[in-house]
Amino acid sequence: MSKSLLLEVRTEDLPPSEIDSIMEQLHESFSNFFKQQELEYSKIKTFFTIRRFGVLVEGLSEKQPDRIVEKRGPSKSVAFDENGNPTKALEGFLRSGGATADDIEIREVKGGEYVFLKKKIEGLPTKELLEKHVPEILNSLNFKKPMKWGDGEHKFVRPIKSILCLFGNDVVEFEFLDIRSGRQTYGLRFFGDTVEINSTDEYFSKLKDSFVICDPNERSESIEKQIEEFENSKNVKVDTIESLLDEINKICEYPILVCGEFKEKFLELPEEIIETTLNHHQRALTVRKPDGSISNLFVAFQDRPGEEENVRKGYETVVNARLTDAEFYHHEDLKTPLEERNEKLKGMIFQKELGTLYDKVVRIKEISKLIAKKLGFSDKELEKIEEAANLSKADIVTNLVYEFPELQGIAGRIYALKQGKDPDVAYALEDQYLPGGEDSKELPRNVIGAVIGLADRIDTIVGNFLIGNIPSGSRDPFALRRKLYGALRILISFEWNLSLGELFEYSKELLKINRADFEEEIEKFVKGRLENYLTEEEKIDVDIAKAALRLWKEPLKAYMSAKALQKHRNAETLDEILTAFERPFNITRNHEVFDYSGTLFKEEAEKELFQKYLEIKEEVEEHVEHLNFYDALESLRKLKPFIDKYFDNIFVMVNQEEIRLNRLGFLKTLANLFLTFGDLDLIERKEQNG
Repeated sequence: MSKSLLLEVRTEDLPPSEIDSIMEQLHESFSNFFKQQELEYSKIKTFFTIRRFGVLVEGLSEKQPDRIVEKRGPSKSVAFDENGNPTKALEGFLRSGGATADDIEIREVKGGEYVFLKKKIEGLPTKELLEKHVPEILNSLNFKKPMKWGDGEHKFVRPIKSILCLFGNDVVEFEFLDIRSGRQTYGLRFFGDTVEINSTDEYFSKLKDSFVICDPNERSESIEKQIEEFENSKNVKVDTIESLLDEINKICEYPILVCGEFKEKFLELPEEIIETTLNHHQRALTVRKPDGSISNLFVAFQDRPGEEENVRKGYETVVNARLTDAEFYHHEDLKTPLEERNEKLKGMIFQKELGTLYDKVVRIKEISKLIAKKLGFSDKELEKIEEAANLSKADIVTNLVYEFPELQGIAGRIYALKQGKDPDVAYALEDQYLPGGEDSKELPRNVIGAVIGLADRIDTIVGNFLIGNIPSGSRDPFALRRKLYGALRILISFEWNLSLGELFEYSKELLKINRADFEEEIEKFVKGRLENYLTEEEKIDVDIAKAALRLWKEPLKAYMSAKALQKHRNAETLDEILTAFERPFNITRNHEVFDYSGTLFKEEAEKELFQKYLEIKEEVEEHVEHLNFYDALESLRKLKPFIDKYFDNIFVMVNQEEIRLNRLGFLKTLANLFLTFGDLDLIERKEQNG
């Protein structure tokens, strides 16, 4: 027999940022609990609203299965005296197993006789297990920012209002944070009444009657359906934003669409200003006409039925007020050229130990010039890069960005275009912040934005490492991991073969700050993020990714090498390359000198390998120069038969020191050619993997 389990924890308003984590933890905790207790179930479904979260488990068995416990005890001679009576040793064994003499039997094991306990343990009722363990599960939940209340002894995501917990029709009775579980819950705040749930089957329908849609999928479908009906009725298209719809879902228990409009004169503003006002400040969606142009309509959601007219007026009042401010700021900002705003940056601290924002702009410009020089950009491109770098932070001191921080970069692009700047420069001011995060796939539209964005990130990373702001664990207040990830993505996506090592060193010189462990710390940091990029983004095997980290100072080469090595593994040709590498590498592992002379090669096998090495070395270097790492490795594979023949016919460690050292020097040089592609000794062979 089976029943359903229903748990609802009703709280004060939950932070939307905590909800996904709570759902994940609930699902994992209950599935682990059922596994540990050997309880069968058919389905676990988590649910939430802004004011409650819970879990519904279907097909949960009513009790644990019975178990047969077997345990070997003392030998028969120790367990019984000469008269066959139980000894203290046996009595102690029985007590430890909660058994009697009737539960044991004698068995022969390897020629000796031993006492065995064989006892049937009846499974406990599921309800009894739930009453004990559900509070433990709730107590185990972790939150980013938990609250304390009472005298500070209670700590949870938010104060709890009530707990509903049923197993079938029966209440699972327990107490958690001074709240007793029961069968009562409540409908929509200020709208619904107390709701008594008699069985798990009626929970969702009864709450829906009280204007609470507990299933997030059902709420999402309702939101999408209302938008679709609105579009059809008005012959318009709503700009749906997945992240915003998800947030609306998380802050509503009973979402109802509200349509509002703002004054048509605001349509003269740049669309980004309208979108930011609606999306970021009102959680509202912009609406477009059939021709694709933005309209003065907007769509928002209220969390209750009724009073749509009052809610609409409230939205319209706030939106029009915000757009009035934005219009004023926009017109005022246009009166001052962007380049004149840099003077104000001299009074704005970037970071206390790293100077002002103006100082940062100067450094960005210098690093950008170095990048442009290394990449061989034309004088015209360099001129645009310098201008973009010079204007890169000018919009921070505009009125618009002060009031709407989300428009940083976008405002720079808007003002640059309106003030007649080159479009490449203008778009670079916006694109310097792309990609925006580790999940962002969006890249700068041109190399100008990519260069100043890369320079900005390098300056921030190096500066913070020099003053000791090094990420550790989950602590990364200056988002340095995200900034490095963006830098790596730019280098790899634009195929820029730049040395991070050189850029870091140049940035360090500009800052004029020294730190003893800087090189060690920043190498560790870059390697960690690069490995994550290769394994998570590019699906490179971990051992290959670790091998490629030898090239961490040149991320594009590390990426190209890792991709090529992975491709050879997939083609089942990597083991041949590894075998060719291992033989010279292993014998020269402790030999540090690369010196050798070809004139000292006397044996035919070493002459042949030497000539083949010279030929292949030229091929490899040409392929690597053109970033063709796969064919470069394919060239190395050609060395295998010659290396095999060499070791089959040549004894390296001869007594003649000159010949021995010459051979070791050559083999060291040969192995070093393979190391162009990373620490190949870290890569597992197929037979080891398989």
